[in-house]
Amino acid sequence: AADDDADFRSIRGLLADLLRVSVEFAPLAEIALGHKAQHVAAERNQKLLDRLWTESSRLGGRVGFVWLDDHNTATDGRADDVATDGRGFLDGRAGVTGRADHFVDADPEYESLVRRLLGRTWFVEKLEHALALADSAGAGMTFVTAAGELLEPDGTLTVGPRNASTG
Repeated sequence: AADDDADFRSIRGLLADLLRVSVEFAPLAEIALGHKAQHVAAERNQKLLDRLWTESSRLGGRVGFVWLDDHNTATDGRADDVATDGRGFLDGRAGVTGRADHFVDADPEYESLVRRLLGRTWFVEKLEHALALADSAGAGMTFVTAAGELLEPDGTLTVGPRNASTG
């Protein structure tokens, strides 16, 4: 059983439990993260992957993982580079509240994960701001409005009342 436990030592917990967000911005951060907020955060290692590969059918439901050390994303964990490259630098523009990762606090070991997940997401005041930015300097970015509307880079728009949050 000790070897069984060793396979799971790299697991840190639910992503939402590793993040600290003010009450004001928590609902927007939750919208920005979507289903990933309830994913398990872990360091990727072969023992864990092997275990998941062989025993995933025994789980009672689906479990998502977000890897702390994932370098296979488009931004390679460098959201600051993306956010200052002319297409992403939106601070100071009309209706922009700020980049989502700047509203989330986490222990130092999780900061690059926060940038990777939220560094291309911007909080804005209104949907009209999101739409205008998506058609100009913010092309390829995700936008969450103060009312909770979500505009994704592919143009997908999600609106309507949010369900009660558990986190």
